[in-house]
Amino acid sequence: MERDVSARRVVPIAVPMTLAGCAVLMLAWTWRTWPDILIDFGREVYVPWQLATGKVLYRDIAYFSGPLSPYLNSLWFRVFGAQLDVLLTANLALVGLLAAVLHHLARRVSDRLSAFVACLVFLALFAFAQYVTIGNYNYVAPYSHELTHGLLVSLTGIACLGAYATQRRAIWLLCAGGALGLTFLTKVEVFLAALLALLTGLVLSVRREHARRERPIRAVLVFALGASIPVVAAYLLLRTGMSSGDTLDGLLRQYSMVTDRAITSSPFYARSIGTDDVSGNIRRMLLWLGGYALVFVPAFVVAVAVRPDAGYRRVVAAVLFSATAVGLSWLLRGGLWLDALRPLPLVLLAATVTTAVRFRGSLDRGAHSAFVLRAGLLVLATVLLAKIALAARLYSYGFALAMPATLVLVVALVGWVPAAVDRLGGYGAAFRAAAAGALVAAGAGYLAVMQAQLMEKTYTVVAGTDAIRTDPVRGPVVAEALTLVEHRVDPGGALAVLPEGVMVNFLTRRIAPTPYVNFMPIELLAFGEERILQALQAAPPDVVLLVDKDVSEYGLRSFGSDYGAALVDWVHVRYERVTTVGEPEATGFGIEMMRHHDSAGRPARTN
Repeated sequence: MERDVSARRVVPIAVPMTLAGCAVLMLAWTWRTWPDILIDFGREVYVPWQLATGKVLYRDIAYFSGPLSPYLNSLWFRVFGAQLDVLLTANLALVGLLAAVLHHLARRVSDRLSAFVACLVFLALFAFAQYVTIGNYNYVAPYSHELTHGLLVSLTGIACLGAYATQRRAIWLLCAGGALGLTFLTKVEVFLAALLALLTGLVLSVRREHARRERPIRAVLVFALGASIPVVAAYLLLRTGMSSGDTLDGLLRQYSMVTDRAITSSPFYARSIGTDDVSGNIRRMLLWLGGYALVFVPAFVVAVAVRPDAGYRRVVAAVLFSATAVGLSWLLRGGLWLDALRPLPLVLLAATVTTAVRFRGSLDRGAHSAFVLRAGLLVLATVLLAKIALAARLYSYGFALAMPATLVLVVALVGWVPAAVDRLGGYGAAFRAAAAGALVAAGAGYLAVMQAQLMEKTYTVVAGTDAIRTDPVRGPVVAEALTLVEHRVDPGGALAVLPEGVMVNFLTRRIAPTPYVNFMPIELLAFGEERILQALQAAPPDVVLLVDKDVSEYGLRSFGSDYGAALVDWVHVRYERVTTVGEPEATGFGIEMMRHHDSAGRPARTN
């Protein structure tokens, strides 16, 4: 008896300690490689820095996502100072919170082991991910905080609905509605996923109340009240700094962009979704599904055939684990693992069907709560995955969009399918062993890809609290450009980096002269190139940096030829070349510094 009590005490302690150990190891291994030195993440630090100085989003800074993330990050900067380390530390804390929410949800819809493995996969393969040359596709320095913040809030909302299904307390409905309202203030794809997921959970809860002759309308009203509070609060706070029309335009801009064909028909989005090669991507999805069927169907059959009391059951489990781990590791060598998640949409479809069958009929309160959570997770994962549906992947945008779906797959392999085997009278641990072998092989494959990327990040740009490790091609060029900016642009002067590179503004603490800080194709379509040009003409920067930028993912050749020609022409007329940093002909990357003809006699600007 004493030994059993001790074991129960050790297991709860061992789980968080193991997960924390994994997080610490990944943190040390990937140290300071998380953000990209030029792409995307500069906006994530520059905008909160400017908000912390008193500027107003949408009025002083052009922005087409929700206000929650930039204002939250500006709060960290206001309290602790505008340093990169401040934001990275805050994000690490949120990684821990997200892992706790994921563990809670996985535990409720399955079991402790599934929850532990799901969190381990999240920390090892998602939280600190480095699968491509560009950083930013991780939870420590995401290219868009709206995605990671939105995921945390939406998953918390689903957890609140599960608590309501168990306890029937209105406060949980109010919190679930509040979570939906907060996701409205993040990113459109997260809001749509949260909307459908939380409404699914709400409908399931209301139907149960109706069957029990309770008053479902009260539940709907409480949920709606919770959803409205964050949105109304954000509107009123923004309204203090600008007109009603501008406030609404800022809050709704990203939702209007969804219907803009000029933006949504871009080759960039076609490649992301996979519609650039529909038949080819469907074929790849089915081939991967067939490959997995060859692994897991025999494992399922064997597990069902083995009796739980058979003396050889552990030998069978060991053989399945070894065969799966070694076989998949040998077959999927190199970077082949990067395509391994292509069947995820079909996996979610199968999980949804089995969930509907498994929970049909009347349920007790505990089972109904699990059903609400499971349904909410499946809907959230499915809608998020829709943006990369025919090209599902863990890397790039998949670090956020495919994360819930991947963890559903993990829970299914480790928890749901073995439980089904047990119900059929077989030995579920045997299938779980095969699943463990597959996860070990996949984990080793993905971490090997990550190691190859980390080995390329050998150059540290800037010292101290703003340090970033990057590749040896761009790193020295950016470092030299930073030094030039420090010498050529007064502390109160203005700097514009075209078409992308506002990280230079942040690292040198030089402001951008206009509300526009990014000049990539989507931004030019969203705000209008003519409007951006007029803003630059009205407030020309002291220095312009023209950065070599590969825009082939947008179906374009270069900035100034296929797009942004008017901007480049204006720069060449009003500015003179100072120097070119780097060797564009040899390395394909360089930065050209351009100085305004009249900058020597112009007064310095202030923030």
